[in-house]
Amino acid sequence: MDIEIIEKNNKRVFVYKEGELLFYSIIKFNWINRILNIYNSNNELIIKLQIGGFFMESTFAILFQNDNLSHNITAISESQIYFYENRSLKKRYNNRIISFSWNYYYVFKEVKIAQVKHKIWSNSSRTFLSINEGNLIFLDQIIIHILAIKAGYDSN
Repeated sequence: MDIEIIEKNNKRVFVYKEGELLFYSIIKFNWINRILNIYNSNNELIIKLQIGGFFMESTFAILFQNDNLSHNITAISESQIYFYENRSLKKRYNNRIISFSWNYYYVFKEVKIAQVKHKIWSNSSRTFLSINEGNLIFLDQIIIHILAIKAGYDSN
């Protein structure tokens, strides 16, 4: 399954599957903090994050989450998302030294479950997520993580 993630105006990011909206995020920021709201396609707030760290690795504080829709996310970092029963997905980069690529993938228990590729040299920021049908149980967590870390970097 292929998912397309499109950033618009450094404040909004939209997630589509075959042209259908799945999630979107809106970031509000000032000199003190950045607040990221992530919604589903029904305009229901999934999670609200406060993002800190302008010059170092971003930090993420969960201010609110809709427990019925967020799969009990317990923590987010630049490289991992933690959720239900101490599970986590880890972000691993492809070999950046050789390929100079910002593409990465997600692993669960050291098994690759999804691939993320960034389209460079285009007018808008586009990211593509590929995940097979057997790993769809992790789709929402991966999307929430991508939305969080994109806002952490792109909206400074």
